[in-house]
Amino acid sequence: MRALPPSTPAFSAAIVTEGWVHVSGQIGTDAQGRIAEGCAEQARISLEKIDMLLRQAGSSREHLVKLTAYLVDAADYPHYANAKKGWVAQPAPAGTVVVVAGLLTPGARIEIEAIARIPQ
Repeated sequence: MRALPPSTPAFSAAIVTEGWVHVSGQIGTDAQGRIAEGCAEQARISLEKIDMLLRQAGSSREHLVKLTAYLVDAADYPHYANAKKGWVAQPAPAGTVVVVAGLLTPGARIEIEAIARIPQ
């Protein structure tokens, strides 16, 4: 098992194990940790971070098997769907969207996690 940076003492950004990469929830923050404005931009940034982590692990969007998104407002779903459109390869991965009361980072409207296989 191998952890990918950036990691914290509490969790890894992603874990590579036995041909799979599990990406922890990503939120739409810039390099200084500032949250982006609005769900659409947060979703776009979150997906970019997932893309970067997948590539670091030796995988890619084309090998995604599952995306899970956590939204603080169901009305933001179209923003997530639009950000994902064209970003995911076809056939689209399995997916789940969960509406939650809140996320750990103040101002975060969406958090996205992913699972992908690593091609041999």
